[in-house]
Amino acid sequence: MVTNYQDQIERVSSESLDVFERISKDARSALGEPYSTGPTALASVNTFTSGEAVKALGNVDSANRRALELLAKEPAIARVVARQDDGKIVIYYICRGTASGSPGGDKRFAGRNSLMGRLASLDVGDDFDIRTPGGVQSVEIIEKAILHPHQRQGQWDSRNSILEGEYYGPITVISMLDALAVHIAVGEDSSILDSILAIDEQATNIIEGIRRSVITKMGLRDQPILDRYQDEIFRLPLNSQLLIIGPPGTGKTTTLIRRLGQKVDRIYLDDDERRLTDKSSADNAVDHSHSWLMFTPTDLLKQYLKEAFARENIAAPDQKIATWSSFRQGLARNRFRILKASDGGGPFIMKEGESYVLPDVLNRQTAWYEDFVSWQAGDYWEDLGGAADLLEKNGNSEAALLGRRLREAVAEAPTISLPRALLELVSVSSDVEGLLSSMREETDTALRRRLNTQVNQDRKFLEGLAAFIDGLNTPDDDNDEQDGDEDEDVQTQAPR
Repeated sequence: MVTNYQDQIERVSSESLDVFERISKDARSALGEPYSTGPTALASVNTFTSGEAVKALGNVDSANRRALELLAKEPAIARVVARQDDGKIVIYYICRGTASGSPGGDKRFAGRNSLMGRLASLDVGDDFDIRTPGGVQSVEIIEKAILHPHQRQGQWDSRNSILEGEYYGPITVISMLDALAVHIAVGEDSSILDSILAIDEQATNIIEGIRRSVITKMGLRDQPILDRYQDEIFRLPLNSQLLIIGPPGTGKTTTLIRRLGQKVDRIYLDDDERRLTDKSSADNAVDHSHSWLMFTPTDLLKQYLKEAFARENIAAPDQKIATWSSFRQGLARNRFRILKASDGGGPFIMKEGESYVLPDVLNRQTAWYEDFVSWQAGDYWEDLGGAADLLEKNGNSEAALLGRRLREAVAEAPTISLPRALLELVSVSSDVEGLLSSMREETDTALRRRLNTQVNQDRKFLEGLAAFIDGLNTPDDDNDEQDGDEDEDVQTQAPR
């Protein structure tokens, strides 16, 4: 049995659809205007030194245009009514992307990733603190509607909207447009039959409770509004380390995508986060918006992720989403040069089906890692200590003094923290560079003197030397064939 919520449904539906039309109309109008800012917006522009500034302007233009396109297609995803301490009622419309324009009247517009966007994830009756220039103001949520806008025959509608207020709901409205059409159909001139049919249509259009969506295809579901816990997670500071665990379908991946979408956009970062991103970009020479990488367990999920990123208006090329198995092979082959590659590479060949690690190592991975780190650190400092001893025994007084300083730093390393030990080595680096520069200069002088002597004795000496060097770089076909045979032998060997 459906309780008569028609008045509340008509009020919310009529206002929401009017706001849809107003926002989408303003967005389409803005899209029709020239949007390219260009270098002329700068007070002083130099084509050689202002490249980054011009590029930043272009990125802003592109972001604004994407936001307008999203608003024209999907004006709002939630409507929240809040009551302030003084009793004043404020209506907030929440959009998926960046808010642009105004819903009109006393209504306010906010982006989902902004601070006010959290209102859409709270429940009716919850309190929320809003920071204003005059201080913190507390509001209470008294009405909420989750909206799914789409156009039907040139008119805006919202399908499967969930409405809830202080004294009604939650209820699911299959179609807001149909809810208003029922009201129009039941007029003063309507017959008893018309009224009966309208009431029956109303009953099928309004469902008490929340109607669950039906799975129509495989993929990550579109969930524009997260619950309060997921919303709190994705708004945590940028330098937070998270571990999100749970059964399939609980929104782990959706939460990560939402967090990524918010954190790569500088608009939603606070001052501390912006300073952190600026420092990271300067150190790594990578723009903050591109400094991310997501791993997936399978290639199938990778395709679903790309669709989900597209819905969130996040550029996600193949280089940003990868399975760990393919990514680690790229690292081993191209970066660390451990595996064989077409241009040479390392000495090893990767075989997916082979097991190279003993079962005891898999059962005690933490202990194995700690043992490896301990060995690696010891080997590193031992090599440095050996190099310092060789320098100290050198006949050059500068080299001997440098070796003594390095040996003292190496001897002190086990008793202090690793960062401090590395800083001690860095402090000696300028002296090392000075010594290398002087030795390089002496070597170059000696080589030049000897080369001059040879050229004076034989005018064709340089031509002969160049031919000899070219011969060293010429590949040996016989050796290549032999290497290929060895590769085949390696591939057929059983793992040890």
